[in-house]
Amino acid sequence: MKTGLIPNLETSLLHYFALHPDEVISNDQVADLLSEGKGVYLAPNTQVVKIYRLRKILERAGAKGWLETVSGFGYRFSPPKNTQNITKKSPQ
Repeated sequence: MKTGLIPNLETSLLHYFALHPDEVISNDQVADLLSEGKGVYLAPNTQVVKIYRLRKILERAGAKGWLETVSGFGYRFSPPKNTQNITKKSPQ
């Protein structure tokens, strides 16, 4: 991603996670977000790839470790509680 833009599906995921911090989001919920609520078939590795890409985007923004895997269930977005100087910590 040389343009610095986040692709639509990753943007949708990040938006949802940001609206639900510290909540465990199930694999089914993530699949529904990725299919944009249409219930279409997703290839088995689509979810894994999208989460991987979102983690890489977060890492580049200085947010490594904010997206956790909850084994056997889904994912949790856990940003730090004190975010006063978060933009100052970003490597960009």
